[in-house]
Amino acid sequence: MLGIKSHRPPIEGDIADEIRDAVVRVAKGQLNEEEKAVQERLKKALEKYKMRWEL
Repeated sequence: MLGIKSHRPPIEGDIADEIRDAVVRVAKGQLNEEEKAVQERLKKALEKYKMRWEL
């Protein structure tokens, strides 16, 4: 849908461009400061809480 690995025409618009750029940054390991901050908050949350999945 985003036209990264598809033969279909990609969706358009500012949001699609932002998502597409973010996917490329993550794949290359070149996160911006905002994305690094999100990762840090997630890491702290995962250390704070213990999750248990049951079926």
